[in-house]
Amino acid sequence: MHSHSLTLVSPQDYISTHQIRYGIHPTPFSRCLLSMFDRKICGLHFITKNDESTLVAEMQSIWHLADFVEDGAFTKSYVEKLFQRDGPPFSLVVKGTPFQTKVWQSLLSIPVGTLSHYEGVAKNAGHPKATRAAAHAVATNPISFLIPCHRVIYKSGEIGKYRWGADCKKKILEWEGSLETCALARNFSFFHTGNQLKQKESVS
Repeated sequence: MHSHSLTLVSPQDYISTHQIRYGIHPTPFSRCLLSMFDRKICGLHFITKNDESTLVAEMQSIWHLADFVEDGAFTKSYVEKLFQRDGPPFSLVVKGTPFQTKVWQSLLSIPVGTLSHYEGVAKNAGHPKATRAAAHAVATNPISFLIPCHRVIYKSGEIGKYRWGADCKKKILEWEGSLETCALARNFSFFHTGNQLKQKESVS
């Protein structure tokens, strides 16, 4: 997979005339809600509890000035490319604080097949002491899969929590070939830190 570009929408750029088109589609892991803002992806949510209307309402609360239009024919052309193993890069657009955006940028730097932990994400975001805040930003990631919050696990090597459920997270990691790294992490500290893989014996 290629690197995706991430843009933070400022209040000056976000006006009421913008339209968000969305659609619900199958994926290798579960159905998803894909939302598009000016041909950029602004939301990707997995549907694991038949909660489509709740997720649409959540997007409407985030982008409360936008006009939401269901247009599955339009979003289908994008979702068909999202889950290709060597798919094209996408333009992503988010609304969030500067700190959240730094955390989401940090997630984008974790390569496919590689994992990180919350401390590493906070450090790569430039706030090494803000682990708890970084974990919250990871949990509120609005563009699942493409901003790969699923690649963040516990230092112990346990897969950990995921908004869409542990089973969904496990399926994605299996698809990316990362579960072997989870097993290694149970015996070693084996994580992505910046542009390097760090492997050293864990101290219990």
